[in-house]
Amino acid sequence: MIKSFLKRDGLVILLFFLLTVIITYPLIWHLSNWTQEGADSYFITWNLAWDVHMFQKNPLAIFNANIFYPHANTLAYSENLIGTALLAWPLIAATNNAMLANNILIFLFFIAGGYFMYRLGLYLTKNTAVSVLLGIMFGFNPYKIIHFSQMHLQIIFFFPLVLLILHNLVKKQKNRHFVGFTLVYILLGYMSAHYFFMTLIVTAIFLITYFAVVRRAWPGKKFLIELAISVIAIIVAILPVFYPYLQISNEVGYARSYGMVNYFSPTLVDYFAFSPLLRDWIGYPQTIEKIMYFGFTFVFLSIFSVIFMFRKFRHDSNKINWVFVYLMIGLVCFLLSFGVLIRLAEGDKGIVGPFLILYKLIPGFDSLRALGRFSIVMVFSSCLIIGLALNEWFKKIKSKKTVWGIAILIGTLIFAEYLWIPPFQPVYYEEVKVAATVPEVYRWLADQSERVIIEFPLDAGIERTAEYLYFSTFHWNKLVNGYSGFFPQDYLKLEDDLLKDFPSSNTVKELKGMGVNYVIIHQGIDSAFTRRITPESLSSYQEMPLVQRFDDDYVYELI
Repeated sequence: MIKSFLKRDGLVILLFFLLTVIITYPLIWHLSNWTQEGADSYFITWNLAWDVHMFQKNPLAIFNANIFYPHANTLAYSENLIGTALLAWPLIAATNNAMLANNILIFLFFIAGGYFMYRLGLYLTKNTAVSVLLGIMFGFNPYKIIHFSQMHLQIIFFFPLVLLILHNLVKKQKNRHFVGFTLVYILLGYMSAHYFFMTLIVTAIFLITYFAVVRRAWPGKKFLIELAISVIAIIVAILPVFYPYLQISNEVGYARSYGMVNYFSPTLVDYFAFSPLLRDWIGYPQTIEKIMYFGFTFVFLSIFSVIFMFRKFRHDSNKINWVFVYLMIGLVCFLLSFGVLIRLAEGDKGIVGPFLILYKLIPGFDSLRALGRFSIVMVFSSCLIIGLALNEWFKKIKSKKTVWGIAILIGTLIFAEYLWIPPFQPVYYEEVKVAATVPEVYRWLADQSERVIIEFPLDAGIERTAEYLYFSTFHWNKLVNGYSGFFPQDYLKLEDDLLKDFPSSNTVKELKGMGVNYVIIHQGIDSAFTRRITPESLSSYQEMPLVQRFDDDYVYELI
């Protein structure tokens, strides 16, 4: 079976591996100790390591992560990555290096994104050249680089996988297809809540348009019963990882405000900046979540394919109906990507968009803030229409060599443009401290189990805070510090108080009341705090004596 698989798809997988090496270069030579610059890379690595740590220690307490002490369910402040951590578990167990596991998984997800799109293309067109092209277009598109460090957004391979299952489900309606549908959705629920909700939309549009437009008959009773059973099974199976989010929402209010959703979601102008050249003209947004890079080649192919299919096959319902299905998926997700308001540009009041319905009526959607991520579904649906159009166009070319020549030319143009997407390509990496290079203070903390610590400075930026989380993977003591997709209001107030007034008697008393054992101050990190607070200025505090010093890292004990 494996031999047959490698013979059939081995060269395609090898191609996608080589493209992954190129687009992430030179990461291949530094998998164990490099990561993309930025806080999310450290946070995701901590997240995976925490999950694996708790798989072995106490799986039932996995959501009570060691950050934002003394808060509970802190893993639910962002994606939990439990499903992805199951893949990372053997890698971390074998190497004791969470950063290596993180980088290997990113590599595998790039390959998987291309491969599953290739398999879906092969199912729809039976054309290998077209299918390879689709794998390149979808699996290596700029979205992957823009969200490089966000592991839960790297698993785009679920979109072609789900649609491949849905095609078989509606056509054959066999029990095994319902089982496959159920298992894939459960796995998705454990790997990415973002994509779980987004795929719900894709599935709903696909089923409605298929039965209304393609089949022109509503599904039978048997289909609806089996689908209902699958949905119930999915809900029951994912409840353990979704329930903590409901608890957080009920306790402290997890819903994103309209203003936050608008801030992190694109405007129509952002979509016009589909190339860095156009972005230079239009201007850069305040957040990367509004960067909609698709490339000239991809946009041209998308427009060409829609026009070609509707002109060529407007009287052929068998072909044009499928174009309509994929077009509807892309169009609805395009409208949802604007968030609460569909706006022309920043400052525009806009009009209410369809996302507001989901925000108000369906639990979970009110926790999403960066709706521009729906753009990956637009890329996906456009790829499918491009695949159908190219397949029909290639049928007119008798020479296979010519077909492959054109496919290679298109693929080269697309990938070359994908490589040029400043400021994200090349990816900016930085070296990470692992194993023996980890600062000595954290190795010392590993022997001080069951302690509560807080690390200063707090004003050195979110990347430094995320590094505190990453270094906690080497000692697993509880941290007052935290970085995530959600910040408790009382933590933000505490942080503000400490920045203004630490080490006053009030702030020291507050930390002691929280159960903090050690205060660690990294004097080597330049910030307003470390310029204000020095070891000399702290020497007179009897309730906070210095107990250890490791170069520029000072450990004070609260007594």
